[in-house]
Order: sequence, then structure tokens, then C-alpha cells
Amino acid sequence: MGYTRALMGPLDSLVQKQLTRLGLSPDAPPELDQWQKFLDRVSRHYKHVEEDRRLLNRSLELSSEEMHALQQRLRHEHDRLGLVVAAISEGLHSFHDAVALLRHSQSTDVSHIEHSLYDAKTRFSNRLTDLVAGDSSSPLSSDEARTIRNDFLQLADQLVQLVQVTADSTTLLRDLEVARAVQQMLVPGDEVIERSFVRMVGFFRPAAHCGGDWWSVYDLADDRVLTIIGDVTGHGIAPAILTGVAKATCDIARLIAGDQITCSQLLAAMNSGIYRAARQQLFMTCVASLFDPKTRTLTLANAGHNFPYLFRRQDGNSQLHHLVSPGNPLGASPDSDYESRVIDLAEGDVILWYTDGVTECENAQAQQFGEKRLRRVFQRVASSEPARVRDGIIDRVSSFCGTSVPADDMTMVVACVGQ
Repeated sequence: MGYTRALMGPLDSLVQKQLTRLGLSPDAPPELDQWQKFLDRVSRHYKHVEEDRRLLNRSLELSSEEMHALQQRLRHEHDRLGLVVAAISEGLHSFHDAVALLRHSQSTDVSHIEHSLYDAKTRFSNRLTDLVAGDSSSPLSSDEARTIRNDFLQLADQLVQLVQVTADSTTLLRDLEVARAVQQMLVPGDEVIERSFVRMVGFFRPAAHCGGDWWSVYDLADDRVLTIIGDVTGHGIAPAILTGVAKATCDIARLIAGDQITCSQLLAAMNSGIYRAARQQLFMTCVASLFDPKTRTLTLANAGHNFPYLFRRQDGNSQLHHLVSPGNPLGASPDSDYESRVIDLAEGDVILWYTDGVTECENAQAQQFGEKRLRRVFQRVASSEPARVRDGIIDRVSSFCGTSVPADDMTMVVACVGQ
């Protein structure tokens, strides 16, 4: 036996285990009954192994069938989800077409666009209902499917509201454009105004579509020139309307008083008109200035406005003066009086009128341009032609503000006195 064992090599672990349990040695021949027990135990083991193999094969067969059924179900749900995505895509394309139609529409009647959105909403709702009906096993019949449908329908309703709001905004924007065009007609253009002994140029830029700043020029008898600059509190539609009232009042006062109208009379008339129109809800600061070539004087009256600057070169030195003149803002009181001040002019004098939008504009650090910077740049460019003076100041203001959006209207008038 030992010789045979040496020839067979190491025993299988199962055989070795069974021999050990029976108390047998692989090196000695067993008794007959022990050998029978050994064979029975090995035989039973391999029978169990065969049964386990059959069960495993059956389990694998069942798993394959379930996997196949699951794959079939997944393909079914994939196709169903594809139909839902197609329905959503179709609805979104309908929405896109409706919005594009609104963008290019020249009419504010959007009923046809709303009808198109309503049709897209109804088609999607019906299509999704058909997809989930009659299939309780599909995830699309669950709360998630209803949520998808409800969210999509809510999107359609919100788009209808957006269309309505956009149409209203379009109408308002067109009205603002008309108002802007009308207001631009109230102020002179950018060209230099040439008169007998004065050249004048202005700048006007509202902060919004419409502004509360305004300026104008009137030619009177004997080559006299009357210029007015005003600033209504705030900016937008209401101040812009008030500038129209101011311009109309000036025209009426000029028509009634004729060429002999004075700065004080003009401000008094404007104050009465603005007081009645604004009812103390809005006010206007204003300066009326009258050039007289015969007397070579400038007469001005001020209604609470920023004091103009006078730049003068004399005996080789430059001087900068504030033309101070007190007065209440227009519309603050029904019976305000406005005193006039007369300034003798010399050849080469330069006068600067401006609104507070110039000095109160801010840069990105919330710093205001301020009076000090305005005086400095005005003195530096005041020896130039009036257009260059204006452009030099505006360029410096724009450079200071950078990309900051102006919070107020900007208006400026520059006049240079000739011979």
C-alpha cells in the first residue's frame, strides 16, 4: 500500500478528509466494512455535488429568462420615454416659434401668439395622457409623469404671461422712443450757434429714455440772445413732461412780453406755470441769461440752479468767477421773485452753465466728479473754441466715470464772447 501511495502522489483533500473521519490510514489496507463506509461517503458527496450543479443550472436558466424579460421591459420604457421626450421637444419648438414670432412682430396684438401657445400646451397634455394611459406598470403613470406634465403646462402658462408683458413693454418702449424724439426737439442740436458777439454750443444727454434737463436759445431784438438751462428733480417720464411745460411757458411768455422780456419776468412766468402743473410734486432749477451786444453785458436770474462759471483772461492772468444769484426753484412757491444780476463782459470771456448731473456723476468707486474737477478742467480748456471746451469737459467726465451708468441727466452750455 505504501508503495502504491508513493506512485499515486498526494491524495485528494476530500478523500483524505473521509479517511481521517473513519480512522483509516492511506498507508495501510482498510477492513472490508471500513472500505464500504468510505465508498458510501464519497458516493454521497458526489451525488450532492451533482444535485447542486443541476440547481445552479436551473437558477442560471431562470436568471436568463428574467434578464430577458427585464431587457424587454427596459426597451419598452426606453421607447415610451423617447415618445415623451419627442412630445416635450415638439412643445418647446412650438414655444420657440411663438416667441420668435413675437420678437419679429411689428404689432402689439399678440392674441395669435397666445393661441399658438395654447394649442401647443393642449397637444402636449393630450399626447402625454395617451402615453401613460392603460399601463400601470410604466413609471410614466406615476407621480413623476404627472409632475412632468404639470411643469410643462405651467411653463406654457408662464410663457403666455411673458408674451403679454413683452407686448406691453414693447408698447411702452415705443411710447418712450416717441417721447425721447419729442424732447430732443425741445433742445438745440450739437452745432455751434453763431451770433453777433457770442458763439454758443450745448450738450444734452438724458440718463434714461427721457430726462428732466432742458436748455434753449431765443433771439431777441437788437441782436440780443436769451439762453435758458433747467433741471427738473429726477429723470424719466414725469420730469420730461415738465420740461415740455417749461418750454411752452417760455414760448408763451416770450410771445406775450415780446422782445422786451427780462430774465426776471421769464422766471416768474415759468414758476407760475410749473407750480400749477407740478403741484409741488416736482421742481425745476433754472438760469435765464441775456446777452446784450450794445452794452456788452450778461444779465442773469437764477432759480435755485448751479451758479454758472465765468472764465476771463486779464493782464496775462486767468480768473474763474462764480456768477452768484439767489432764487427759489421753479414750482416751490406760487409768488417767488427773481432778482437779476448784470455782469460786464470782455472779449474772450467764456461762460459755462451746467446741471448737477455733470458734477454728481460717479465712478466705479462711488466718487463724484465734483465741482473741483469741473473747475480744473474748465480752466484748462477754456481758451479753445466753444465746441472744444464742451468736448474737453465731456471727455474728462466720461473718462472719470468709465463704465458706470449715469444716475442723472447731463446738460451743459458753453458761450464764448467775441468782439
